[in-house]
Amino acid sequence: MTMQLCRVLFVITSFAIMGIVPTCSIVKAAEAIEVDLLKLRASLLSVKFPGKTFIVEMVNPWGPLSPATLSLAVTEKSISIELPQGGYDHAAFVVTNLSKDSQEIFIQPDDLPPNAPDLTFFQVPFVKSATAGYIADPLVPIKNKFTLRSGESKMVFLTAHGLHPGRWENTLKVGTSAYSNSLPLSLQVSKVILPQQLALNTVNWGYLDFKPIRDRKTEAANDLLRHHINAIVIPPKYMPTADQPSAEKLMQLDEYLKLHLGAKKVLFFLNFNDESLLTANRKYPFMSDKWKQWFKNLHARVVTSAVQAGFQKDNVYLYPYDEIKETDLTRFIELASWARKEIAGIKLYATLERKESLSALPYLDIAQVINHKDMYAAAIGSKKEIWLYGVLANSKSLSPYTYYRLMAWRAFSLGFMGAGFWNYADTGSGKYESSAWDDFDGKRPDFSVIYEGEGNTIVSSRRWEAWRMGAEDYELLSMYAKVKGDQVARNLAELVANNPKKIGMADEVRHKIMRELSL
Repeated sequence: MTMQLCRVLFVITSFAIMGIVPTCSIVKAAEAIEVDLLKLRASLLSVKFPGKTFIVEMVNPWGPLSPATLSLAVTEKSISIELPQGGYDHAAFVVTNLSKDSQEIFIQPDDLPPNAPDLTFFQVPFVKSATAGYIADPLVPIKNKFTLRSGESKMVFLTAHGLHPGRWENTLKVGTSAYSNSLPLSLQVSKVILPQQLALNTVNWGYLDFKPIRDRKTEAANDLLRHHINAIVIPPKYMPTADQPSAEKLMQLDEYLKLHLGAKKVLFFLNFNDESLLTANRKYPFMSDKWKQWFKNLHARVVTSAVQAGFQKDNVYLYPYDEIKETDLTRFIELASWARKEIAGIKLYATLERKESLSALPYLDIAQVINHKDMYAAAIGSKKEIWLYGVLANSKSLSPYTYYRLMAWRAFSLGFMGAGFWNYADTGSGKYESSAWDDFDGKRPDFSVIYEGEGNTIVSSRRWEAWRMGAEDYELLSMYAKVKGDQVARNLAELVANNPKKIGMADEVRHKIMRELSL
């Protein structure tokens, strides 16, 4: 039986290391690791690390991690953090319990002076993904200590946020009641200051009525701002589409807008993909005289609401169609051609994910194109403001680094001014609503990058933190371009974006930029 378990563990571990997922039995395999193989794992690791009851191994905070990995073979035992003023940086290590019993692991940094960066520690449990077994993703705050079963490994994720320049040398203790490791901890906040409003336009359709956040609207809106989301989308349900909208309807829109104060752009999503919404609940034929007057009134109404809520008029956009299909193109072009002549100051935005939809580019102020090389050339040639658009499913299995963080690097390398992805908190709708913690309790896998926490709290993820890092990277590249030249900065962005397997490269370039800008 022991030999059989060893073979199973070897096979699963090999798959994990190579990045190969046995799709037919991934759930059963992962459950076997969780339930049956932990003590075997502890025995195998104690042979490799004799006399130790637990080990600490440094890892890249964005890298893949499998619960079956026997050892990461990382010998580095120090943590180095370097960040801009007002920005963030992260580090991670994995703790493994080698004893035959469960152990409580504590994390304790030495005291830091008041101006040093704030440090927050998270444990990263493994959660099921629809396509890749168990993924180390949610960032659960550590309250002094956490428990590891015999043979269990868990990532510890460290977040630093600094407001004052300086350098601090510290020690981080990781251990049990019987023994602890002391890890040297170096913290540096550079002279580079991030502005409150970053250069990259960022959007992710964080509708506040999605299940994980509908009871956490204020916290969710604040969390979006903390992660540099500065373009918000107003869902169709809040549109005052009636000829004479009620005071209650207008108040609902005002309250929704005010929750997002601090954002820069507001995109009013009309969802004209739906025939009933296109025709004012089938009241007015499209482009009839009465329809045109209705559309003018709707535009004036939402602009007024946005301005009253604190947004600038120039930053208000109508978003008639999402992912414009070929069947919608004729109508959109007709609408846009008329509106630009008849409605002063109107601005239009749309998402484009098909090649045929690129013919809408001349009629848009902002086009968000799917993150695929086949769409780039036409977008660049349009001379319009272009944002990148990510909409891949099974998001838990997507790389925090390659998919989330590098989207901003790719946008900069292409000369695009924005980026965004679906979605912040989408776990299904209607009777298919599900929890962000389980990809298997709804009709389809989740898109969410956050999880429901205790009370009204929100649990972040490695993917969500990687996204924030990317937005800050874009800002640092923009600063670098002003000093060293646009092409020099573009070359650095291309180097990182074109080498996605080198997950330490973004940090290397980020640190290079901060050091050179601090001279």
